[in-house]
Amino acid sequence: MQHIEILSYYVCTAYAVVLLVCVVGAFSSAYAANLAQRLALAMFAVWSVWRIELVMDHGWGYPHEPVVASALLLYALGSVHKTLKHIRAPRKRNRRDDDIL
Repeated sequence: MQHIEILSYYVCTAYAVVLLVCVVGAFSSAYAANLAQRLALAMFAVWSVWRIELVMDHGWGYPHEPVVASALLLYALGSVHKTLKHIRAPRKRNRRDDDIL
């Protein structure tokens, strides 16, 4: 049963990272998201708390839960990487900026 415990900790850790990234993304001006996307991030954050609580109380109940947790974790980390890359990229000048009116 130690295998199940390890997977439960992994699933909870993955959901905790997803929770953190969703909260930061929902409130960050650096993340270019519209209102619907920000509401979805907030809903994923609430869902993550609920899933963490269920997994802590009962263990991960579905065979696909570690896969879902991994997919959400990868998507969250990929979104963070893309956002940071976009922020740090040098801003390209538009040709219209060079035009003299």
